[in-house]
Amino acid sequence: MELARWNLTHINPMEWLTIILAGLLSILTPTGLIVDSVIEHTIRAQVKHVDTLEVRVDNVPSFQALSGKLDRIRIASRGIEPIEAVRIDTLEVETDAINIDIDAIRQNKGKFREALRQPLQGGVRIIITEADINRALASDSIKNQLQQRLDRLLPEQAPKFKLIAAQVNFIQPDHLQARIQLQQGEGSSQETLDLAVSSGFKLLDGRSLELFDPQATLNGKKLSPRILKGFTDRINERLDLRSLESSGIWLRLLQLKIGEGSLEVAAFARINPPLPTGAKP
Repeated sequence: MELARWNLTHINPMEWLTIILAGLLSILTPTGLIVDSVIEHTIRAQVKHVDTLEVRVDNVPSFQALSGKLDRIRIASRGIEPIEAVRIDTLEVETDAINIDIDAIRQNKGKFREALRQPLQGGVRIIITEADINRALASDSIKNQLQQRLDRLLPEQAPKFKLIAAQVNFIQPDHLQARIQLQQGEGSSQETLDLAVSSGFKLLDGRSLELFDPQATLNGKKLSPRILKGFTDRINERLDLRSLESSGIWLRLLQLKIGEGSLEVAAFARINPPLPTGAKP
């Protein structure tokens, strides 16, 4: 399969699949099957903004789309905002052949795995810029979401922290740095905490990411390497992509690199139909 140029971000690939399949539900038109335009229109209607968007559908013969079959879909976008305050510089997707049960999609909206007659797979490429990430982190909507996650992470009896600011820096080669400013207490007892964390990362066999050489300071003082190691080990466990396979998603990273002010990811993904009842994986 010819891999499309793509890149990774916070966007959920499942949401994009839903957008594509939703377009397929509307391919019947009085003048014929204008699948490219329908899918493009569906994507534009469900995102906040997109600078440029191109959709190409390969389908011979064209009428097979009526039964849910397409040879290939290619999507190339620039400056797309899937949700408020989140911008992706480059997002490109190229699928292999698609074969879905359209009636099943209509009857079970959102449960598209059940509608797959065969695995759905393809390549993706995403580019995210440092500027766009920091613009998102400065927005009220993203800061509120981060605050909610911070509140859930801390035990009820622990002191409460308010997120004031967050910023990410891409440091070559293959290092990230995050700076977080927190506020603790109220009134005269109010205290500001400046946390700076940096770490290298590497790709392991395409199936997991590993953070290494973590360093952190709190108000300019270095944190214990032992504490950082325990924290890093827990994160690395969550970065194993094989954990998605129990949900029918097979994902492998083909490329992960930091350039000048941008992060680029290329991946191959496959979504499998559910196994028949009683079948073994």
